[in-house]
Amino acid sequence: MKKFWIITAITAAVGLSLSLCGVLMGANLNGLYLNGNGLHLNTNNFVSVRETCAEAITDIVIDVSSADVRFVESGEYGFALNSREMSGFEYAFENGVLNISQRKGLSLLMLGIFMEPEYIVVYLPDYARLSAVDIKNKSGNINIGGLSCGTFNLRLTSGNAELSGLEADTAVLKSASGNVRIKGVKTGYVDLRLTSGNLSVSGLCADGIKADITSGNAYIGGEVNGDINVRVTSGDVRMELAGGEWDYSREISVMSGDVYINGSKTGKGSYNVNAGKSMTVKTTSGNVRINFAE
Repeated sequence: MKKFWIITAITAAVGLSLSLCGVLMGANLNGLYLNGNGLHLNTNNFVSVRETCAEAITDIVIDVSSADVRFVESGEYGFALNSREMSGFEYAFENGVLNISQRKGLSLLMLGIFMEPEYIVVYLPDYARLSAVDIKNKSGNINIGGLSCGTFNLRLTSGNAELSGLEADTAVLKSASGNVRIKGVKTGYVDLRLTSGNLSVSGLCADGIKADITSGNAYIGGEVNGDINVRVTSGDVRMELAGGEWDYSREISVMSGDVYINGSKTGKGSYNVNAGKSMTVKTTSGNVRINFAE
């Protein structure tokens, strides 16, 4: 164990020395980088790619370790990438499928003050309708606007996510750490799971929604034509829904906190059990406030 720490300390010292020397000598070094091919000097040189796709993008698969990801409206299909040389993106576009991944490696020492962000931008026309979008990102922010697809799957380890104008048959979003903000989403069924972070969903039009949050507040506003299932361990729940109070059979369970329906404090438990749609809200610690339009 002692030997491991000695090697780690020496590696860090060498990386720091190389970085400082590189800065003083005008080089663009910022540490050491380890991958399957060995140990390398990690430069702060960036590689940028801008591609226009000759045919329509039908599916998108993104699996990266660290990058900001954006989807923007454009007059053509295409994408842009910006990454450091050692941790660069690898991409392929074939038969309508855009696949973007990132070379795996470990930065033993990085001087962040010399670094610019890595990013992925996907360009889609406003009429584009994709089959499936699957995004896995360990670290980085997500900003997606005006996306229409069959299935949408987003897994984010650390970073904030903002979605606007999303249309999907099904949407699944899982976030370990970061806030999630969704505006104007139209979907058949939406499944949202956050470990640590606040959730805000406005302008929702869905056949059903499930939200599971360990630590954070939840806001849901819009029209849900099916069942609602919200579970929060620590945090407040606020919902502003179309329709009336008696459209839902309600089961509300709060261990520590109060429940308010249309501004009036009410008890916990089950209500209107014969309604066509069901609403289940459970919190361990936090208040529940639900307002109906009618």
